[in-house]
Amino acid sequence: MWAPSHRHLCLIFLLACVFACVFVLLIHHYLFHSGLDLSLLCPDRSRVTSPVAILCLNPNTTFSCPKHPASVSGTWTIDPKGRFGNQMGQYATLLALAQLNGRQAFIQPSMHAVLAPVFRITLPVLSMWAPSHRHLCLIFLLACVFACVFVLLIHHYLFHSGLDLSLLCPDRSRVTSPVAILCLNPNTTFSCPKHPASVSGTWTIDPKGRFGNQMGQYATLLALAQLNGRQAFIQPSMHAVLAPVFRITLPVLAPEVDRHAPWQELELHDWMSEEYTHLKEPWLKLTGFPCSWTFFHHLRGQIRSEFTLHQHLRQEAQRSLSGLRLPRTGDRPSTFVGVHVRRGDYLEVMPLHWKGVVGDRAYLQQAMDWFRARHEAPVFVVTSNGMEWCRENIDTSRGDVIFAGDGQEDAPVKDFALLTQCNHTIMTIGTFGFWAAYLAGGDTVYLANFTLPDSSFLKIFKPEAAFLPEWVGINADLSPLQM
Repeated sequence: MWAPSHRHLCLIFLLACVFACVFVLLIHHYLFHSGLDLSLLCPDRSRVTSPVAILCLNPNTTFSCPKHPASVSGTWTIDPKGRFGNQMGQYATLLALAQLNGRQAFIQPSMHAVLAPVFRITLPVLSMWAPSHRHLCLIFLLACVFACVFVLLIHHYLFHSGLDLSLLCPDRSRVTSPVAILCLNPNTTFSCPKHPASVSGTWTIDPKGRFGNQMGQYATLLALAQLNGRQAFIQPSMHAVLAPVFRITLPVLAPEVDRHAPWQELELHDWMSEEYTHLKEPWLKLTGFPCSWTFFHHLRGQIRSEFTLHQHLRQEAQRSLSGLRLPRTGDRPSTFVGVHVRRGDYLEVMPLHWKGVVGDRAYLQQAMDWFRARHEAPVFVVTSNGMEWCRENIDTSRGDVIFAGDGQEDAPVKDFALLTQCNHTIMTIGTFGFWAAYLAGGDTVYLANFTLPDSSFLKIFKPEAAFLPEWVGINADLSPLQM
């Protein structure tokens, strides 16, 4: 086999540098003639944040450690092509570029099907809907990163072959990591960014129930896994329910892993306990119907980010609200109060099984009067899985009630999106109403004491753990149960 001499290696290195520079210049030329300019990405040296680009800076320039973006926005993915190794490279590149640019990376389902059975990958899977991308910017960034990485790899190989890149730049001291220059500089007055503590193990949760139940299970899994330093994965069925609606980021567990993993199961009750703060099992499958704020309220910002509506759903809901007019005057409302009236199966389950009631006409009247007394000219946007009952029992004589829900219990996304875009919330019972109120913010009125004191429901449900302390409860009328 032919072994290259140092002279050959130098020639290869120089050719690589030339090709890399030409490639970047061609991309720059293309962008420039497309109305963009490479200088727009770094009009002055202080704005360059790529750690690779630090090598190109003036050695006398004072700069700081590269910082991760404060928040992540947008949606980036990559078109999976090729075989196993190709898709590994595509995954790694997507992850790196998305982090560098403060974007949220999602992988395609086909890439997840190839990699997840083998690796503990953590990028979330993109649902069927995805927003548009800025192709030119992505091509430019890919070209720059690939060119720089190629140069650094050549340098690393030459260095271990007895040569050194510093021979080409004798006025520079040798460096092998541009980030290390910054973090090891004794004159810096800041702390270098630290990687988060590593996570281990594999945790998941058994998805049961409907939309609101699975939101509670997702949030609880995320919070408990972070608390115990474990990696959380969701089941494909949960992803199918939540990903078309929200920008969730937990990775999906491959079915092959689920079938062969040495799971230990833990059934959760619906409030946070001390025992949940030091769980040792590395392979843990949670079960139950947790939906208590005591599990995840300390991560409220993160939870609200996970349950961010996809842009098209949010825009559709906002268009619907902006198009609403008060029935009597035709005026546009300024304060929206979302009203969720849970009926359906609860009409039988609550009185027969739990010795409880659902929200009735009197409760809804009191709740709306509470808002009328505290907010100027509110409008009540009613959604329910029993819209006919609502139209017959909610007082509309003041002209401030709008029946906006479609009542489709099997497809609740439209109603849920409407509720989350309102300013305040009236809920009756159920996790669907809880999550609508939690994400909407503002004032919330809920139905309190809706079971008899001897109800077995109170063994699995603690009101103080179910409703936020600042929410306002109105006692239910239990007289129908005592007849």
